[in-house]
Amino acid sequence: AELRRGAARIGAGPFTALLRASLDLTAPRAESVPSVIVNRGTVPPDQRRREKTVFFQLFEQIGCGPDAMRSVGDSHGSKVLWKAAFEGEGGMDAGGLFRDSVREMCEELQSTGAGGLRLLVPTPNHRFGVGAGRDRWMLNPARREAADLALLRFLGALMAASLRCGTGLELELASLVWKPLLGQEPAWGDLAAADEAWCAHVTRCRAATSPNAWAA
Repeated sequence: AELRRGAARIGAGPFTALLRASLDLTAPRAESVPSVIVNRGTVPPDQRRREKTVFFQLFEQIGCGPDAMRSVGDSHGSKVLWKAAFEGEGGMDAGGLFRDSVREMCEELQSTGAGGLRLLVPTPNHRFGVGAGRDRWMLNPARREAADLALLRFLGALMAASLRCGTGLELELASLVWKPLLGQEPAWGDLAAADEAWCAHVTRCRAATSPNAWAA
């Protein structure tokens, strides 16, 4: 929190370096990290059923407890949160298979497949091809069951752990989503970048000066 409040005073470059140093110093070093085996099969990420996704398999093997993904391990000089193996594909994880598993999860999360995770959904601007941020995703408000919340906690833990590990998540999140995660207040422009049509409707309603104008 103190680092975040000081960001505006010390500048983006030094702040980023200080944040990375802080994360590195506070990351528990582990002699070993979990070894996981996942089966991605032959089905593309956007067509996998929820229980067949790499994301769900890792969730089941690693969990979302308070100690999940808190330790950073080393695999032949690469920082990893787990050592991955893909069932039936062979290979030894020297960091590359770990990064492959992360990429697979990001593809699955940003999928509109009917039987998939559906934790994230395209923003209205994305769905209708209007306004800014036409490639952005937002949290799915329909995912409110206990099982969904557990998966979201796992996603949150993965986001935090990726900072310690230095592995970027290829998630195209709308600023309406990532700003609150950074303690920033979303602005009207963030709403418009997610749902321009709704913002335009609200603007017209605010400008209405008569019942006829309101009805229009």
